[in-house]
Parts: sequence; structure tokens; C-alpha cells
Amino acid sequence: MKENSYGEVNVVNEEEIDLRELIFSYLSYWPWIITSVFLCFVGAWLYLYFTPPVYRVSGSIIIKDEKRKGMWELLSGWRI
Repeated sequence: MKENSYGEVNVVNEEEIDLRELIFSYLSYWPWIITSVFLCFVGAWLYLYFTPPVYRVSGSIIIKDEKRKGMWELLSGWRI
């Protein structure tokens, strides 16, 4: 029950749901349901078949130069 702003009580009628009646009412649409599910699967397959895969790639290169001395080797020659 709900009370409105005037203090009156609104009674909500609750009806039982007949599950058998509900199922049989939707069974008349089963060809449309099966066709829709089939078309969705075909559409998903076509999308996955024709879309090229995209991969994320990263890399790094380490360059070692034997001729250059490191910063610490250069500073070690100075006497401060």
C-alpha cells in the first residue's frame, strides 16, 4: 500500500501471473524468435570473418656503443 500526499491509502491489486498462459502467448511468435536468433548469429559470424584482427605491438631497442664512455667513467677522471 502507498500513501499519497493527502493521507489516502492507494491499494494496489496484485494478480497472480499464470506462467502457462504467458508461455503459450509467446509460443505463437516462435518462428520470429528463431529467425531473429539465427540472423544475429549470422551477423556476428560475418562481422568476425570480415573484420581484420588488430593486435597491439610494442618493442624496444638497446643500442650499445663501445666507443662512448659512460657518465661515471668521464667523471671519475676529474679530481675535485
